[in-house]
Amino acid sequence: MSDSGALWDEATNAINARSREFESRFLARDAQGLVAAYFVEDSDGPTASPPGGVAPVRGHAALIEMFTAQFALIRAVHLETLRVEVCAELAFELGRARLSLTSEQQAWGRYCVLWRKARGEWRAKIDFFAQDGWP
Repeated sequence: MSDSGALWDEATNAINARSREFESRFLARDAQGLVAAYFVEDSDGPTASPPGGVAPVRGHAALIEMFTAQFALIRAVHLETLRVEVCAELAFELGRARLSLTSEQQAWGRYCVLWRKARGEWRAKIDFFAQDGWP
């Protein structure tokens, strides 16, 4: 296998594991653990764009607050990776999200994540989410 193939495999396996942990911690209502396990730890701070057309948030404290607020509307999240592009210490993921709302309805969205490899781990640096016609 080529070096680029090995890098792609390593990155996509790590991204898949981070996504499953994101889903698990969201379901457990563990905003602090979700942010700690999913996002980068750099001083510049990770950024995420929440559903609902609100402004992006930046930094761990703001992300914890954002996810805590989402728990009132969203019961569970399922992430489906559609494509990953990898280059050295950066990766870009495009995917779909299915959300189980607390109202027992389903909602869908799409997301893009800029992943950065730091200290041997792939973590989300920028997480952009857009909702698709929620009820």
